Amino acid sequence: MKGIIRKEMLLYKSILILEKDLNTNMKYTGIPGATCGVWVVEILVFYGTIKSIPKFLSNTSISILFLLTFINTVISSVWGNTMASKVFTESRKLLQLWKGNATNKVQKREIKALYPARLRVFDCFSDQLTPFVAQDFIANQTISLILL
Repeated sequence: MKGIIRKEMLLYKSILILEKDLNTNMKYTGIPGATCGVWVVEILVFYGTIKSIPKFLSNTSISILFLLTFINTVISSVWGNTMASKVFTESRKLLQLWKGNATNKVQKREIKALYPARLRVFDCFSDQLTPFVAQDFIANQTISLILL
């Protein structure tokens, strides 16, 4: 694939406008609420799972409920954060590919003006390490809760 089609660049610019609009409108409302809500539920369920394990034989239904809920929240938290970070990594790869295939100075300048799309939660953007940082935060908060 030599050269970049003008339609692709216009589509990418439209996606960046949509991304900017989404980040402006949702950075303090829907996305952080859903993200932090899952994290809070995961912390509480992780705490409940750890506390119910010694009583597993006496009350298996509650222990299994905590364990299954914990597994579901971990999967949804990691999957959601991974998809948010994929937006950044894939758009960055696409821009690097386009930079390598640019044929003239005008295209190179247009591509240089573009930036990778990112999903914003509060004032931070999701990147490759966000899923790991989120799970580390959840583990630290759960340990702090246990030590209280």
